[in-house]
Amino acid sequence: MSQTDQTEQISGRKTFTVSKPLGVVLEELESGSVFVASVAGDGNAGEVGILKGDLVIGVDSKLFAGKGLETVMSAINEGSSDSVELLVERTISVPTANKLDDKVREKLRSEISAPYRQNWVGIMVVAVLTLIVLARFSGIR
Repeated sequence: MSQTDQTEQISGRKTFTVSKPLGVVLEELESGSVFVASVAGDGNAGEVGILKGDLVIGVDSKLFAGKGLETVMSAINEGSSDSVELLVERTISVPTANKLDDKVREKLRSEISAPYRQNWVGIMVVAVLTLIVLARFSGIR
């Protein structure tokens, strides 16, 4: 990951048991992967936690990653059960802290403090000159 990235992608898999009708619209990607295009607000899939964007990779303990929408729909509709077990893969973006390597951090630190060091030297020069002038006019030797 480069230093300019703001997020990190984290993927995980979870199995949901969903009563039929599911209450989702499934669509197929060019790769043959099937994803949840939308979830009905009051649908059974939404109630168990399936989200828009989840990839459906398995149905009733059978893997269907990349097998296409028709295959996944057939697996969901086959059998007389009132529910179906969906294995989904979810990818989320997690914000990450900006990470600087030590050399960059030290360079920034020195550039930030440089004006203060330069001012300190200038103040010291003015103070010494002031003391010399005061000493000369006050008669201190």
